[in-house]
Amino acid sequence: MVPVKMQDKSLAYLKTKIGCYALTPPMRGDYGITPKNMLVRLDEDEIREHAGEFIDTEVDCAVTKTGARFCVFKGPNFQIEAMEMILPSWKYSIMLREKREPTLQEAREKYRNAFLVIACKPKEFCEEKEHL
Repeated sequence: MVPVKMQDKSLAYLKTKIGCYALTPPMRGDYGITPKNMLVRLDEDEIREHAGEFIDTEVDCAVTKTGARFCVFKGPNFQIEAMEMILPSWKYSIMLREKREPTLQEAREKYRNAFLVIACKPKEFCEEKEHL
């Protein structure tokens, strides 16, 4: 599987001890759910492509009972709280194709994990605009 490509629609690029992530604009999920930002993990090619754009970011994580990480990402002028998840499109494709639910560990290994942003301070950091 090839990792998700962001196609330069990201609001910011974060470099952390757990990997490099792109902050997406708010994405609509299921009908009726408010659009949410995501932190999508980047592959090696994307990291090279955006080498000069990364913001050094501290991250502190706690592992939940399900094995997912709840992390707080802290940059020089922002703080993002996010919950790790399997990318839904990949999860559903595995469920349909292989008749099983993939694990979060599998998703990490295949770069198919992401973080759903729960809170962003200041709120404007997660809105569509230029950061760099």
